[in-house]
Amino acid sequence: MGLMCFGIGIAVGLLVTAGAYRSNNETHKWFAVYSSTASFLVGTGLWWLLMARNAKSGGWRGAGVGALSGVVAHYVCWYESILVANIEIWITGADRGHLMDPFQGLAGAAVLSMFSLLLYGVITVPAGALAGATLGRRK
Repeated sequence: MGLMCFGIGIAVGLLVTAGAYRSNNETHKWFAVYSSTASFLVGTGLWWLLMARNAKSGGWRGAGVGALSGVVAHYVCWYESILVANIEIWITGADRGHLMDPFQGLAGAAVLSMFSLLLYGVITVPAGALAGATLGRRK
């Protein structure tokens, strides 16, 4: 499941990254990395927690876990990008203007993920559900 989610994450991340290059937005140029790693971690973790350890399985349950992964990955992706930006500043000392610290980032990632869910959730949630249903039937 993690590999399937990784593929979905990198595809959506490349859409965001392509838009960042057109708009010259430095913040989102690494978004494909953030989205793919977040998708892999969330997909693998939720699949292990809710499917692999549970005797009940099947396509519907897998679809639910996949859809949930498609939602939760947005939050993890945004928080990951906030943490990386903070680490970059701590190491290089670069001034990037106003930046959320990691504690503010917990709330900031929630707000940012609501917007990304509105824009890209129409891709990530159904794709995660399809991936989960496919794997759930095989389990």
